[in-house]
Parts: sequence; structure tokens; C-alpha cells
Amino acid sequence: MAILGIGKPDDLTTGASARPQVVQPPSVIGPRTRVLGTISGDGPLTVRGSVEGKIALTDRLTLAPEARVQAEVQAGWVEIHGLLRGSLRAQNWMHIAPPGRFEGDAVTPKARIALGAIVRGGLLIRSPGSRRPA
Repeated sequence: MAILGIGKPDDLTTGASARPQVVQPPSVIGPRTRVLGTISGDGPLTVRGSVEGKIALTDRLTLAPEARVQAEVQAGWVEIHGLLRGSLRAQNWMHIAPPGRFEGDAVTPKARIALGAIVRGGLLIRSPGSRRPA
């Protein structure tokens, strides 16, 4: 079931796009659930439990404060309030908010790291579609 809401954030500074659209509610990995392996999909996902492996989404990934993820992550949008260890490639933006913690290397065109959030690793800000230097 879809709900009517505001679309995905186009920019970290403005929050959300101006035109309403149908928004799919997120799938949820509950706080007592542990996933080992690969998760892939086109809809949003909220993790409240633990994941080890790989996450590949075209939509938004949200890690709740109780989430513990050790994975290679690719997603359109990534919001971290829990722990993420591994590599991260966000197509649009990433946001780390307290008590969020990221340990690894990230590539994204836009990033917001809030006061109190922890980052250990590398962060490369790269425009979508840009290539690595030779």
C-alpha cells in the first residue's frame, strides 16, 4: 500500500521536493532480527536489527539507533542513526546523525555529518556520474 506524502529530499538544505507524490512505506528489519547475506530492492528500507553482508537499494536506507550493520552498502539515500561498518556508496546523499557511527569508506555527492556523530574512515564527495582519476 502506498501513501501520499512528500517526495525524496532533492537537497540536504531544503529537505524535500515541493511536489507531493506517492511514497512507498519502508520495509523494516526489526530489532530482534539478524540478516546474513544480500538484501536488494527498489523500495525504502529501515534497519532496526542487524545485517551482515551486502545491501543494494535504489531507494532510501535508514539505520535506526539500535541498528548494527556490517556490509557493503549501495543506496540512493542513506541516513545513519545506528552503526554502519563497511563501504558505502550513496547515489544522492548520506546523513549521519547522533548517535550514528560510520566506520569505513564512503562515496557520495552530498554528505551531512551532525555534531555528535562519529566517522572513522574516508569520505569522498563526488558528483554523480564522475569517474575516478586515472
